[in-house]
Amino acid sequence: MLDLPHRLKAIVSRRISRRSKFSQSNDQSDSEITRYSRTIWKFIENEKTFNKFRRNFYYRQILEHVDFKLGKDYLSKIQSIEPSFLPNNYNSIKNDKIGKPRRYQFRSCGSISPTTLRYISVMLELKKLFDLKGPIKVAEIGIGYGGQFVLINEFMNVESYSAFDLPQVLELSEKFISSVSKTDNFVKKDIYNVESEPFDLLISNYAFSELPIHIQREYVEKIISRAKMGYMIMNSGKTDLTGRSAGKISLSELQDSITGLEVLQEIPLTGADNYLLVWGRS
Repeated sequence: MLDLPHRLKAIVSRRISRRSKFSQSNDQSDSEITRYSRTIWKFIENEKTFNKFRRNFYYRQILEHVDFKLGKDYLSKIQSIEPSFLPNNYNSIKNDKIGKPRRYQFRSCGSISPTTLRYISVMLELKKLFDLKGPIKVAEIGIGYGGQFVLINEFMNVESYSAFDLPQVLELSEKFISSVSKTDNFVKKDIYNVESEPFDLLISNYAFSELPIHIQREYVEKIISRAKMGYMIMNSGKTDLTGRSAGKISLSELQDSITGLEVLQEIPLTGADNYLLVWGRS
């Protein structure tokens, strides 16, 4: 009920401006047309708001919207991949220590944020799909607050982790990460100011698929096509049941650009247009 005024305000604003829920701009991603990017500066500049930023309505529209039911689905996936992971590592997971996320009591693992369960699920799936034994150079398109980094950095052998996102998002992620983890291998990157660069593993949880097509093509040319291994959860480009695919790169173009690309089902499925892209798996 606390969200109701914000939800009504967002609906009225879109109707008055006749604006879509998704970006129709050549320069802005889907998240940038919400209050998400403007709200982030408040978290960076004000310690009080930072300490509870994961409760903010406009932030949760983009990054903290995994509910209890979906959290149970991610928990089932975690248990199917590595049943002992949460019992053995629950106390060492640091993701929920900052930001006051909404946590729920799950019978088999205790109190935890459903979003954190999603990050754990992705991390374990990466370990299942790819040969990641040696020190690896990782790139993530859409770092969020750094939740995926914290887990990968804790449970994998990471040489460097390059984060691509909006400037204010990178500032927030660095602030969050420095509060819970080491940052010596965390590198903030800007796609417009980076030359073509090879990585061992490329990750994007929805973010790449929400960018305007000309920015997507720049990522493909400079970063994605040069990564040895890749894992991208997509919500555009294949079908357009939700209206997200307008102005976005097509699956067929990605298949022409990325060697060995495989199209898999997203499990659990979180949207009608969603799917998983992987390449270079063992």
